[in-house]
Amino acid sequence: MPLYSSPSKNAVQKTLGAQLLSGSTTSATLSDTTGIPNLPGVMVIDRVDSNGVETPNKREYIAYTGTSGSTVTGLTRNVDSGSTNQDHAVGAIVEFIPDVTWAGSIYTALSNLVGTTSLTPDTTKIFASASTISSVVISNSIIASGASLQGITPITPTWFIPGFSSGATTSVGCPVDMPQSGNIEFVSAILRTAISGASLVLDVKKNGTSIFGATTTRISILGVGPDGVGVGVTGVGERIVTGKQIGRAHV
Repeated sequence: MPLYSSPSKNAVQKTLGAQLLSGSTTSATLSDTTGIPNLPGVMVIDRVDSNGVETPNKREYIAYTGTSGSTVTGLTRNVDSGSTNQDHAVGAIVEFIPDVTWAGSIYTALSNLVGTTSLTPDTTKIFASASTISSVVISNSIIASGASLQGITPITPTWFIPGFSSGATTSVGCPVDMPQSGNIEFVSAILRTAISGASLVLDVKKNGTSIFGATTTRISILGVGPDGVGVGVTGVGERIVTGKQIGRAHV
């Protein structure tokens, strides 16, 4: 069932501009479609006659998919199963008033999003177990207890260390407080000047403890040996890190 629209103003009443035969589902011609949005909706024909007298034996509720010029198109005849699909003459009164089909479509749409008693959003209805969202703007935070989020833009802390270092040096980069939990995937370093002598070994610590563990697994960039063999000008070092979790506010 589509979500049926209401007219753009109250007390919208038209007349048939051409006879509507029983079984016709293409379109119905009206006197005009002013106040009727080009959206799915419901109308009732011959609920009353031109004198305002009720005519229940001639009444028919009809759903439509939209408007085109002075017609409503895509008809579903006797949509409420409360009358019969029948002929309607030129000049028959056409009304756009609240009815059970229109109200039922609103209830169905809302009940797919909110609790029917609390009227608060029901996330078990909004998000399926494998929902895909193409675009979302979050102004505050995401709470995903017991769940995982994929495709989140990664955090990439970067340090630029000017000058020269000789011997063991610690705390060369400013500490970074992690704004969210996650995993460290890899660490890389680029040396823009040649190393003379020993290799450069870099470590990264989480809350004061190396994420690499053994010294041999830390990032290293080869220096230039006595025979001139080595990086010589610049160097790149990289380590893939697995299973290294970080928590929110870790340093």
